[in-house]
Amino acid sequence: TIPELGIPSPAGSGLKVMRLSRITVQSGMDAQFLAIIKDEYQPALKKAGVTSFLLRRVEWGASRNVFTMLGRHDKFAELDEGSRLTKALGAEGASKLLAKIRQTVTSTEYFLYTSVPESSYQPPPAQ
Repeated sequence: TIPELGIPSPAGSGLKVMRLSRITVQSGMDAQFLAIIKDEYQPALKKAGVTSFLLRRVEWGASRNVFTMLGRHDKFAELDEGSRLTKALGAEGASKLLAKIRQTVTSTEYFLYTSVPESSYQPPPAQ
């Protein structure tokens, strides 16, 4: 995990809907990718009111050019509201930022996960 490039989740927020992106960055472009995330992407997410964002770099078992971005949503309907980047930067600004990111990336895979608490093992409450 790269904490300085994330937005910590509020305490007790739990997982409802999680959007995970697995990004493979071009060899030798990782510093440029991280700089774009730090200087432009993360501030745009904050401007859009995003309350949870995590960036993680693979350390073992795969290429170190692989990064995982995790965003949380309270409900699936939020996904229909459009891009958070577009909300923060407008359509043109979001398009320009994504074009910069795409110049550093070879592939991206997207996944959606949800939690069903009543069907899951839950940690005991903190005492």
